[in-house]
Amino acid sequence: MAKQIKVIKCPNCGSVQKTEIKPEHYRCDNCQTEYFLDNDDINIHIHHQNRPTKPINAFTHNPTLKIVLASIGVIVLVTVFTLLFKRQSDNPPSQSRVSQVQNTASSSGVNSQPTTAKITEVPKKFHTQYEYCSTIIDKDKAYILTLEDHSYAYNDHHFFFTIYDLTSNKSIKEHPIDKLSTDKFGQVKWSYLDFSNDKTYFVANNNTIFLLDKINAKLDNITPSLLHNHPDYQTGLASVTISQTTSGNAFHILTNDGKKIYYYPLIDEVYVDNYDFQMLKNRPKRAPDDTREHTTYDFANRYGEDNKLIKFTYVSYDGKPHLSIRSANVGDEKLTEYGKHTDSNTAYDIVIDSAYRHNKLVTVMNHKNLTPNRLYFDPSILYSDNHILIIKTKANAAPGANYNYQQIDIEHGKVIWTLSDELFTIKEITPYGENFIAKQDCNQYAIISANGSLIKRITLKD
Repeated sequence: MAKQIKVIKCPNCGSVQKTEIKPEHYRCDNCQTEYFLDNDDINIHIHHQNRPTKPINAFTHNPTLKIVLASIGVIVLVTVFTLLFKRQSDNPPSQSRVSQVQNTASSSGVNSQPTTAKITEVPKKFHTQYEYCSTIIDKDKAYILTLEDHSYAYNDHHFFFTIYDLTSNKSIKEHPIDKLSTDKFGQVKWSYLDFSNDKTYFVANNNTIFLLDKINAKLDNITPSLLHNHPDYQTGLASVTISQTTSGNAFHILTNDGKKIYYYPLIDEVYVDNYDFQMLKNRPKRAPDDTREHTTYDFANRYGEDNKLIKFTYVSYDGKPHLSIRSANVGDEKLTEYGKHTDSNTAYDIVIDSAYRHNKLVTVMNHKNLTPNRLYFDPSILYSDNHILIIKTKANAAPGANYNYQQIDIEHGKVIWTLSDELFTIKEITPYGENFIAKQDCNQYAIISANGSLIKRITLKD
């Protein structure tokens, strides 16, 4: 019979790896089982021995695979150890994490040691809203006085009167304003008005009055003492609002017993509100008239175009202009049969408040176009006094053009310096020695030099 080639496998474990002991006798290399073959059908006969059985392990019988897997293992281990070392060096364990580990070990009974971990309470975050801010110059110092609302939630508000030293950018006082009544929504609404250069009055929710003394930088609740010298009206304040009357700034008060009065705090006088718009016949007395000449500036235009920078000289009882421009003819010094348009009777292009004009409390002495050959685009006066004029105007006629801030020579109309709003946006500007304090908002300020360069930016709260 012709022999056929057959694969001989171990009858015990199926491995084809074997060692021939003698003709037709074999020992399995995997499980050490001995077996022999018949010549006819290659029948396999097992010779049992008491040896431990080994499972088939392809790794031990494949050297190439062994080398590949070993290499991969080494690479994985190196990578893991590298990442662990880098993470440990970049992020050293904080006190809280160390304490957690110690506490865990203590609870499990491993290396139980007392821990001195310190728990730090995270402060509540609040949003600052400025109800008021004012720049105060005192010799070589510049201060910002603010009324701040520190709100933690919609109806969780805490108010503070704060003083900042702008030159060193430090808060030197933060005084809480307590015992404020709120409306039904848990809010406090503020109103304020400068009654003089150094006194500003605040009203909170139409029932509480504060006085800001700018000279001494103090904010006091004056509600209990407001009408101390007027016992007929000390039944309590039902409501109070700030009112600007023809006789000056006043408080319009409704007392708890229903009386309505106007109270003028600067002269400590009370006048009954009898619904007469002229405020009775015996109005509060005015201070002596100011007979000095003062200067002011305004822009005249013809339907928003052909802007002209007009310089006025005037005399008024309180030193304030009380005038505005009605026509673009102002500054042309056009002659009529009445002469030049230079006073309150003949300058029909200048509007003076009727109460002041009829009582001859304001007189325009002269006016002229300060820069007759110049074009302006959307201009406005940013600051002016008897010596300084600073304006704001677009660089050109393009709708998206930047604004320029410029100091103008008040005698000849020449530009002294220019600063673009690309560098800093200015809402208000105050002389500060030879320099200027520029305010962008109640939190952002800058110091500008006498030649218009930006010296320093200042942020009150980051």
